[in-house]
Amino acid sequence: MLVRIPPGGQLIPPCHRGVLQHYVLEGQYESEGNLFGSGSYRMMPEHYDVAPITTQGGVTILMIFDAVG
Repeated sequence: MLVRIPPGGQLIPPCHRGVLQHYVLEGQYESEGNLFGSGSYRMMPEHYDVAPITTQGGVTILMIFDAVG
């Protein structure tokens, strides 16, 4: 799914059952003290508690939720 967070926005993701992947298409976001800019890829294992995502200038993220086995 495509997730667009506007400038100054925040997303508090729920815990997920399967593997979660993020690919930043435009902009950048901060999470867990790290900055993820355009072209960044992030993979989180199943049941990982994703920290809040914040953005100052806005961001578009392709989020891929893998099916639960």
